[in-house]
Amino acid sequence: MDVAIVASQMFGASAAQVTYRRPDGIVEETILYEEDAHRLAEVTPGVQGGGFDADPGLFRPAAEALRIRMAARGDAMLAVSTSLLHPLPHLRTARRRRSCRP
Repeated sequence: MDVAIVASQMFGASAAQVTYRRPDGIVEETILYEEDAHRLAEVTPGVQGGGFDADPGLFRPAAEALRIRMAARGDAMLAVSTSLLHPLPHLRTARRRRSCRP
C-alpha cells in the first residue's frame, strides 16, 4: 500500500515513530525498526500516484472555504467579517439572530 509520510521521529539509530496518511485519507502511526527497512520503498511524487496535479486556480477558493469553515467554529460572524465575501445586510442580520439563539 502506498502511503504518504506526514511526520517521523527517530528513537536512537534503529527505530522511528512514523505518522503516515493512507490513500483513503486516514492518518495512522507506527514504530518502524531497522529490520523493517526491506518492506519500504521510496516513491517520487508525481511518478507513481503522488504529486499535486489539480488546477492551481482552484486552490484559493478551496483554501478560503476551509478557512471560513474553521473560523465559524469559534465565532459565527468572524468567518464572514474576515472573508473576501461581502454578504448583504439582511444576510448578516439573519446570521446574527440564528447564532444568538440558546
